[in-house]
Amino acid sequence: MEINKESNLPSSVSIFQCRDSIYTAIGDMIQESADVTYIVGTIHDMMKMYHVEMSEKIKAGIRNGRNIRILTEICDVHTLSLVRRMGASETRIAPLPYKGKMIVEKGRKLITSCAMNEPRDVPNSRDSVICITFPEIVNNMFELCEHLWNTAQSPIIAENMCLSE
Repeated sequence: MEINKESNLPSSVSIFQCRDSIYTAIGDMIQESADVTYIVGTIHDMMKMYHVEMSEKIKAGIRNGRNIRILTEICDVHTLSLVRRMGASETRIAPLPYKGKMIVEKGRKLITSCAMNEPRDVPNSRDSVICITFPEIVNNMFELCEHLWNTAQSPIIAENMCLSE
């Protein structure tokens, strides 16, 4: 078994199905993170995460010195307020390359939707994610998040745009 030298985790691929399992895996990842972690997803993903109390996991991670960044695509003052209440270190708004969710910690782990264009109303039993610890894949997806982050707008700019529409 290959070991990820950056995280000391065995390199692996796992699939989680059903929202309870998915959000447990995401919450555990956030709590165990040691470096920058991105949570990337549509506003519908953010609303689902908010309603399963992912915000408590994020806030606990922040209290433990974690840097957790949310990147989403929204332009609605009310949904922007919901995303802010999740309590991430920072939040930015940008067009996303696909409609799935992605959580990635630098050099350690990636959790991403199995479907690149999953519909918003996927039944609970059909919702699934893939968890990957192969360093090359994790680091490539982290670099994508860094690029999206660096080209994204701050929520204040996005909020002003929303108010002007």
